[in-house]
Amino acid sequence: TVPFASLFDEAALVVTVSDYTANQLRERFPQAAPRVRRVYNGMDLEPFKVARAEARRDAAPGGILSVGRLIEKKGYEDLIEACAILRDQGLAFRCRIVGDGPLEAKLKAQIADLQLDSSVQLTGPLGIDEIRRRLVEETQIFALACATESDGGKDNLPTVLMEAMAASLPCVSTKLAGVPEMVVDGVTGLLCGERDPQTFAAHLATLLADPAKCEAMGRAGLQHAEQHFAREVTGKALQQSFKEVEGLWRRLTTRQLRHRV
Repeated sequence: TVPFASLFDEAALVVTVSDYTANQLRERFPQAAPRVRRVYNGMDLEPFKVARAEARRDAAPGGILSVGRLIEKKGYEDLIEACAILRDQGLAFRCRIVGDGPLEAKLKAQIADLQLDSSVQLTGPLGIDEIRRRLVEETQIFALACATESDGGKDNLPTVLMEAMAASLPCVSTKLAGVPEMVVDGVTGLLCGERDPQTFAAHLATLLADPAKCEAMGRAGLQHAEQHFAREVTGKALQQSFKEVEGLWRRLTTRQLRHRV
């Protein structure tokens, strides 16, 4: 097995998906710092943009959606606690959490203990078409309460935030890892510290009460996604990173040509 550190000595180029992880790698492997590049993950935004443009939004007011594996780093316990705070404040909302995972039983028990069965639902896993439909038709706010796991693991650059931004939705999330590079606080959504359900609930309440702000943040989120996360943009950035390394782009393109012959 090749030692992990030696990969950074031998690599002509090191690519990672966020400024957060790029800075971590430069600090941990200073000898490789000049060869570390950040290239965001890219996605096809068009299906979400088209779906939003064609959607009827009658069912969107009060809708909160979250999508992800039911695991510690997604912060669903904090989101559910935030929903209890919203309920106690008398706010009208419905929260749908899409996904499955090892915390399902624990989260169902939390929902029952807090008597949130009428307003918070674990839907189980859904296909991308149904997730897209719910995003564009039934959602006012996308929520993802990212948190650091007990072993230090954390969400770096959650794709579901890109999908929500592509669907022109405001996002409420946490100041963790690469999330602030996606959700621009006060512009495309609202952020708070991790494991802070009280502030998370306050952010949700702010947006639930202000549909115009939601629309404005949703438009800004789409623009941010188009500028940074569209696959055309990230593809060009990766290509440019290859070209900046002397000889690497030539070797890659030569190899591609050889495979085609």
